[in-house]
Amino acid sequence: MRKIPVDKNLFCLPWTQTLLGTHVRGKVNFMALDWLTRVNFDPAMLGICVGSGHASNQAIRETGQFSVNVPTVDMVEVTDYCGIASAKQEDKSKLFDVFYGALEAAPMIAACPLNMECGVVQTLDLPTNTFFIGEIVAIYTEEQYLTGGKPDVKKIRPFLLTMPDNRFWAVGEHVGNAWKDGVKYREKLKRQPADGQAGTRRQTENGTTAAGISNLIEKQQVIETVNRLFINTDNRDWPRVKALFSSRVFFDMTSLSGGQPVTMTPQDIVDGWEKGLKALRAVHHQAGNYLVSIGDSEATVFCYGIALHYLPNNTSRNTRTFVGSYDMHLVRQDEEWKIDRFKFNLKFIEGNPDLEAG
Repeated sequence: MRKIPVDKNLFCLPWTQTLLGTHVRGKVNFMALDWLTRVNFDPAMLGICVGSGHASNQAIRETGQFSVNVPTVDMVEVTDYCGIASAKQEDKSKLFDVFYGALEAAPMIAACPLNMECGVVQTLDLPTNTFFIGEIVAIYTEEQYLTGGKPDVKKIRPFLLTMPDNRFWAVGEHVGNAWKDGVKYREKLKRQPADGQAGTRRQTENGTTAAGISNLIEKQQVIETVNRLFINTDNRDWPRVKALFSSRVFFDMTSLSGGQPVTMTPQDIVDGWEKGLKALRAVHHQAGNYLVSIGDSEATVFCYGIALHYLPNNTSRNTRTFVGSYDMHLVRQDEEWKIDRFKFNLKFIEGNPDLEAG
């Protein structure tokens, strides 16, 4: 079937319909917003594109703050009104009951099932629009919109906008599972002969198969997850450490502390680490020599590891170093790799074993 060119400004993709919250000249204001996208994983960042002539654009420049609110299908009319009415001529401050989180100029709509407050970290001026990148300070919802502790699209009931027909649409049926269906397709490709059907297992110029490239990408994502575990621990960023674990973790530190391996929650793990590292001035983990194996939505990792503890004291023996290796198992949950098995294998300890005692 022959492809034909169409207007390059034709907005033919559906966009999630949201409401942008700001303070315009000190007053609460909301604008219909569709041009938004996730732009960074850690820290979580969101990019929004706002027309240069909009009052909301100037408001974000002045305050450096905004909110993104996801309305339900029951809010179509008022959402559309927020896109039609300009804050330069009409007062939209009384349309909704609002609440605030940590930011003073990012009002959020109580009736919306999902709300995000963001602080601007970067601004890009384009010919007709401005692209604001905001770090997500917090995301808010209610228990009624969750399934298994996660936002459920069926319960939230968001809607989409298509252009140029300018129509709103409810979310349709569930058609597949991300990061799972592609694994099945990869296995189909592996089972097909190297020669035969056109386009199957086509190799790149250096001879690497598409499946091989995908495997390398997944290995790098797994390594990045492990690296984030060590970096966030060194930074004492316990919420981010906790987020890297599965809901139940087989935890084995017996080579260091004796006893038996235990099954722990992420909260149990970070509580223990926070307590154990609290007295130290600094902690530094260094990992390397990674061996990673990827399976169907799971991965195993082996790596060397060094943990250095630093605490100035009267003896001048200020450091303690643990040298060993780690064995971890990870599972893919939604879009992320989560650690569900963690084992440290101690080789030796060097330095002051009683560092906290001085």
